[in-house]
Amino acid sequence: IMGIISGMLAVGMQVRCTQLIGRGQQKELSRFFSATVYVGAVVSLLMTALVLIFAKPFTALLGASGNGASLLIPASRYLIGIGVGIPPLIMTAILAPAFQLDSGRKTIQTGAIIEAVADILLDLLAVKLGFGIIGVGFATAAASYLNLLYQCTHFLKKDRMLHFVRPNISVVEFLKMLRLGEERAFKRLYNTIRPIVLNAIIIAYGGAVAMSALSVRNS
Repeated sequence: IMGIISGMLAVGMQVRCTQLIGRGQQKELSRFFSATVYVGAVVSLLMTALVLIFAKPFTALLGASGNGASLLIPASRYLIGIGVGIPPLIMTAILAPAFQLDSGRKTIQTGAIIEAVADILLDLLAVKLGFGIIGVGFATAAASYLNLLYQCTHFLKKDRMLHFVRPNISVVEFLKMLRLGEERAFKRLYNTIRPIVLNAIIIAYGGAVAMSALSVRNS
């Protein structure tokens, strides 16, 4: 679901901004870019609220039911932990094509290093302090926020081709931009449904052991 939303926003923004660059409409660039980022932030916060409220039903939907019911409590706790980190996951996906347009590859690389190092250190701290699996989830989320904050500093500078401004965009304009990302959204929808169905089948016939075996194989 996160991939569907971020894909529509990111692709739509990238195509629209590329069109504006070709037309030489520099002022319009930051307006569409900022609108996309702000909408993405609001949507990601709403998704975070849904995950925190319905953590157990979502976990059961992903396969922690029936023979896999023993996974429900620990998996839902971990989902709560990483659920707090939904906003940076969606926002960094939206910002990725903006960095391509604005020569920000080094910023992405540095942000990824910051996130990786922070994740390792915070995971170790969570384990040492005995916070359990939910603490590890929160640690992952916190590392993602650090990456997002670092990436956002790139667009705070007014001399950048893309930078944060008041969006001032109509609903009609924004919906037209979203339609540019429909193809990516449908692909994401398929890739989202497939593992859910697969997990449910494996849990139903093989239980938690089969699910664990699949996880090991995929890793």
